Amino acid sequence: MAATTRTVGPSVTPVALAILLSCAGASLAAEKNAPSQVTTSEQQVNPILAALDAGDGRQALELLRSRSLELSSDERSLLEARAYLLLNDLPEARRRLTTLTRDRSNDATALYWLGRVYEADGAAALAASQYGRASRNGPATADLHYHWATALKASGQLLGDVVRRQAPEGTEVPKVGEFSFDGLVVGQVRSKPRWVLVSPPESAVHQAYQALALEPENGGALLLAAEIWSSLQRHEEATAMFAKAAEHLTNKGDLARCHDGWAADLLALGDLDGYLKHTTERMRVTGESNSAELARCYAQAAEALARRGDLQGQIRYLTFSVELVPDVDRLVDLADALRAAQRLDEAQEQLKRAMDRKPSLTQQRAINRRLLETEYLTSPRPGQ
Repeated sequence: MAATTRTVGPSVTPVALAILLSCAGASLAAEKNAPSQVTTSEQQVNPILAALDAGDGRQALELLRSRSLELSSDERSLLEARAYLLLNDLPEARRRLTTLTRDRSNDATALYWLGRVYEADGAAALAASQYGRASRNGPATADLHYHWATALKASGQLLGDVVRRQAPEGTEVPKVGEFSFDGLVVGQVRSKPRWVLVSPPESAVHQAYQALALEPENGGALLLAAEIWSSLQRHEEATAMFAKAAEHLTNKGDLARCHDGWAADLLALGDLDGYLKHTTERMRVTGESNSAELARCYAQAAEALARRGDLQGQIRYLTFSVELVPDVDRLVDLADALRAAQRLDEAQEQLKRAMDRKPSLTQQRAINRRLLETEYLTSPRPGQ
């Protein structure tokens, strides 16, 4: 089932439509339904919308105080609520929107912004409920589906109530990420080739993909979808989405988050070079020059290799780590790995380096014990 876009109903006024379309990510389909004639009210409201889009809630409120402004009380309340949301005055924003939605229960714009207020207040379940009502009563936009997805994710509804569905004989089995059976396909049933797992609309992954159906190059929605897959331990799907998101993100914070998540999923997949590459890229994006962080990443890669039984790889990455930050514990870890590889002289050297780093009393005891053991192993035996 393809994602659908609803048109604007006749109850939406030109000003209310302009307010709705000022939301970031409004769909082109909705824009086409906007009236072509600009009214006096629209001319007056455009500077207010510009202030809101610029994030200037105070300026928007100043403009709204103009006596010559020809707005209905409902339209004024909606714009004031958006301004108070920007100013983080959530009680004032909620009061206006609650009154609006009580009097106009099908007002998609008011329902959407009430959802935004609940989301800002940490009430994710309430926010998701309002986004669902807005979706049923107004135009579908990528922005609406994106925020609905974030609210559902915060509520723990990553997949929702997953159901199994069988593809009819003679039809192609839908793939993961495709809309079908009134939901989004999120997996295959291994034992039954024609059966798939389907997430309902009330799931974060479904709404993230709805946003992408409307705006395939929406970097924020791509990043959100990647993080949802990552939370589900679906590392291959996550890395594919992170790769797409990185191409379309312009905000440095979001791009750094993208590379950080991408690195973590590559580490889980065992791609250590990729993990280090994207960790370094994240540091480049943020302008960090943090030897300690890079040393930690090398040590984490070494741990992953140790779990795989790759002793030489473990030694390699631990060596990189202690070259950056010769931490006592990591020097001891490197010595242990070298000793396991029968490189006893090198192990002894690292233990002496660790002792020179002024270790704690507990660390000193552990290092001395290892030094004695290593000296014993390197000592010549009688008759040798």
